[in-house]
Amino acid sequence: MQSFVFGDYCRLDGRTGKPVEPVEITAADAIQLCAARNEFVSFQVAVKDILLKDIIVDATFDAGLEVTVYYEWFHSVGDKLIPDMLVPQANNLSNVTEKYYKSDYSVYWVDVFIPKNAKPGTYTGEVCVKAGDAQAFHKIEIEVFKAELADESLLIADMNNYADSVTRHYPHLKENPNRFADGSYFAAEKEFYRVSHEHRAIFHHLPYDHNGRNVATFAPKLSGEGKNIRVSDWTLYDEHFGPYYDGSAFKDTKREPIPIPYAYLPFNFNWPSSYEKWGTEGYKIENRRILLDFIRHFEEKGWTKTVFEIFYNHKKRYRYYPFDGDEVRHEQDTEIIYTFDDIFGDLLNQSNVQVIFRTDASWSYGSQFDTDISQIIKMWAVGSGILLLYPESFAHMKSQGNILWIYGGFPSMDNSLLSLCGFPLRCLQNDFGGCLYWNATGIGEDFLTAPTRGGSMAMFYPGHPFGLTEVLPSIRLKYLRNIMQVADIVKMHEGTWAFHKMRNAIDTLFGVSRHEWHDTTPENMRIPPQELTNELIASASRNNPMRFATPEISVKMKKKILELAADYKGASSPWL
Repeated sequence: MQSFVFGDYCRLDGRTGKPVEPVEITAADAIQLCAARNEFVSFQVAVKDILLKDIIVDATFDAGLEVTVYYEWFHSVGDKLIPDMLVPQANNLSNVTEKYYKSDYSVYWVDVFIPKNAKPGTYTGEVCVKAGDAQAFHKIEIEVFKAELADESLLIADMNNYADSVTRHYPHLKENPNRFADGSYFAAEKEFYRVSHEHRAIFHHLPYDHNGRNVATFAPKLSGEGKNIRVSDWTLYDEHFGPYYDGSAFKDTKREPIPIPYAYLPFNFNWPSSYEKWGTEGYKIENRRILLDFIRHFEEKGWTKTVFEIFYNHKKRYRYYPFDGDEVRHEQDTEIIYTFDDIFGDLLNQSNVQVIFRTDASWSYGSQFDTDISQIIKMWAVGSGILLLYPESFAHMKSQGNILWIYGGFPSMDNSLLSLCGFPLRCLQNDFGGCLYWNATGIGEDFLTAPTRGGSMAMFYPGHPFGLTEVLPSIRLKYLRNIMQVADIVKMHEGTWAFHKMRNAIDTLFGVSRHEWHDTTPENMRIPPQELTNELIASASRNNPMRFATPEISVKMKKKILELAADYKGASSPWL
């Protein structure tokens, strides 16, 4: 039997056995890894010429470290078979074997968790690959450093979605009109939140459609109107979101029951007040009264750890409303910002319940960040193409106390895994607070064969084809988690000399200077936002530190960061 082990930074093409990434893989019998405490470390095992269903991979460590083994499921992307969906090895594939692409290689992903109480040092493990009477053994060494990763993420990886993006993936929900009342929807959705949480990300659900309709249980029940309007029933809303706001949904995960850091509120052009009342005193009164109901209710519940966002995600091209609330491009639409500041502005920052205005901005960001609008809107998710052209905005936004995120889509499966480093590292090097990935559940109808758009809208998979209620992670989500772990170690040292040395080390590894993590504004971009085009923005983007880096650079980066963390002796060190 021929088997070998390799790292987490590349994948095998199931048709050719060659790496998907531009890197050579040596058929090694052993592998050396490094880790902090309270984090996961990963590697892969490949077996040649034996069917997946006939193989058992067993990994054990001398210190009893917790190990999880997954099957790597191959999907068709162009002329390649690329693994992405991960199925726990303990599950039987017999009911879906006809969908499995029989390649020359069967591949496994192995996660090893290093507990908080692990002593620094080298841990030795063994992987045993069994196929009938044949066996192969591989040695695994993990160097555990003194650093202890915090449970709370200091850099945000946001999995953005739209309500209800869960039901369409589950036959038992699509056929059940009572799914919100009987709790079946909540149970399915919770698995998306939990798998995101376990992978140092947040599942972020916009509560309403573009037409302003709030999906059932994504907003509480209202009664009355005008001065008499009120929330009359919180029951289903609390059942739905309470476990995320108090963290109890994440009980028994490795990161503990931490409340989600960010969440949308259901306010939009048509809720709680009908858009028919737009421009009237009644519209203002109804919105204010319901926001006060939210603040009072959240105070009573103690939901003060989450930042709650008021976000108007409406676009006039959909022809429901005559304004762009999202991705504002025309000057007249900025008036809406002042309208809602007049409605809500004096109610914000008056409680320990954190409520802020949020916007997604691209076209108008360059003309808004240094105006009074940046004092009204406190959370900005800005498209990468525009954000990186305005480096002078980064320090300004931070000085205003604003949350600044970079956003865009996921790299598709045929991109190198290294491309997933792009957003987290740009956040570190440019002082952004997080990265938002658009539409994390768009897997399509035939995801077992080929997810939509090469997986560029999917980081999770429903487990029901395998008889599982849990949500299955992707290899890309695992790799992103591993990068976020490194990023959080860096962020834990913010304000110390070690933080600067870590960021300088990243620059050196990628062979760039700090300014190459962003661009500058070319003269042909200094035009009104409505005249900008996607082509013009793309042509202005020149700096890409990932362009010439090789995939294994992520391994070197992790070890260097852990070495610098071990050298840090400051009194504020989070693990002393």
